[in-house]
Amino acid sequence: MTNPRDPRRPPSKQDPSLAVPRSDAELRELVSSIVQETIKQRESGSRHLLAPGHPVRTTLVVVLLVSLGFLLATSGLFRSPPTVPAAILGTWVTDAPSYKDRSFEVTPTAVIFNAPGLQPRAYPIRNITHTVEDSADRYVITYDQDGDDAELSVAVSERAQHGEIKFTHQPEMSWHRGTP
Repeated sequence: MTNPRDPRRPPSKQDPSLAVPRSDAELRELVSSIVQETIKQRESGSRHLLAPGHPVRTTLVVVLLVSLGFLLATSGLFRSPPTVPAAILGTWVTDAPSYKDRSFEVTPTAVIFNAPGLQPRAYPIRNITHTVEDSADRYVITYDQDGDDAELSVAVSERAQHGEIKFTHQPEMSWHRGTP
């Protein structure tokens, strides 16, 4: 008792010769005919789009792998850490009264800010750019501040050979190498 147009569909109520199964035997016969038709389709080469070995599945897998590789390559997960120039490495202090008890440190991997009474705050360095302006080397250190990019811009003058830098936004204040 199957629908001759599509054995997977139940018989139509409009066609009296194709009645709905009324007994277990009729239901078993209907299920058996559906299973047999499915087996014939599989053997004849009709496969589901995502079946192993199907060209569409293979294409999807390749596209997904290439996309994943591109995302990983551009995400920075495998990027080597930036090289921090020796001119700015170290612990820096100032004699300015408003910052007298403060210091900051530039390590090969982080910028660390120290303030009295607070725990030091370390931020991983993401990038460093270098330019030369007015015979001074200018470094912009981009670091990760709680998931956001933050920048520390310092100018290293020729006097830096003796350990002196200035923040670009506070050129009147000098910082020198020291201990906090």
